[in-house]
Amino acid sequence: MSTPCPTAGIFISHQRSMRVWRHFRRLVHETTGLIKWQFVLGSGNGVRSQTRFRYPEPQTVLPSRFQQMQHNGGIQPGFLDVVIVPCVLALKGEHVWVMEYDVDYSGCWADFFAPLAETPADVLTSTLVHVSECEDWAHWPTAAFPAWVDVRHVHRAFHPLMRLSSRFARAYTMMMLDPDWGGHSEFTIPTAAAAAGAVLEDLGGEGTFTPPARWRASYENTPSHPDLSPGTFVWRPAREHYFHECPQVFPVLDRLYHPVKPCGGAGPAGGARPFRDAQPPP
Repeated sequence: MSTPCPTAGIFISHQRSMRVWRHFRRLVHETTGLIKWQFVLGSGNGVRSQTRFRYPEPQTVLPSRFQQMQHNGGIQPGFLDVVIVPCVLALKGEHVWVMEYDVDYSGCWADFFAPLAETPADVLTSTLVHVSECEDWAHWPTAAFPAWVDVRHVHRAFHPLMRLSSRFARAYTMMMLDPDWGGHSEFTIPTAAAAAGAVLEDLGGEGTFTPPARWRASYENTPSHPDLSPGTFVWRPAREHYFHECPQVFPVLDRLYHPVKPCGGAGPAGGARPFRDAQPPP
């Protein structure tokens, strides 16, 4: 009997600290056999990334979004899809996980990822809500979509950790050729998916996209609040230490946490030491 191939995953960071690297190594170790992770070192606010795999040029994959990103002055805020989608397409897996460096889990990563391996969802992310449930979201003023998209498909989500199907990634590139799409990728991705008839699911919070078995199983937050606070998986406030460094500062076990900002470089275990390559040898 053959062993199933692990799902692909990309871990995105713009920091080169050993604290981030140790966090990544814990993720890799605890998901061995489940997910094959690639470290993607971003270039700050630009689209060029250092990787150990080749990916298509962002401006050819998402030309309209790339142009909008340039007018925006960079990928922040709201254009990380210009970096993510080319990488997802390059890895050629049926599904690809996308995780930012400031996401953490207060438990064993395998306990979080393993139950999600069986879901066929095209977009698996957090805080999936309809526009009517979060009318005060700061990025609605920039949101734009073609006339054929029904308002019932207009959603926002929170993407520090998500999984995309290659099928949807390909459809997304075609849909985004239309310059009538615009705005934050936390709007364009779930809205395009809903409009295309793709399958959306919540990772395990609350709301209509959360299967009953995952209700409040993975994270907590407050979608109606601009910072998503209070909760464990929020926009702000930030934490200073990863779970493997200071587990005692994570009040609820077996939950996703965001954001963790190890900006000082030096964790409790010792000083900072930059690494030279995007993905140094283990």
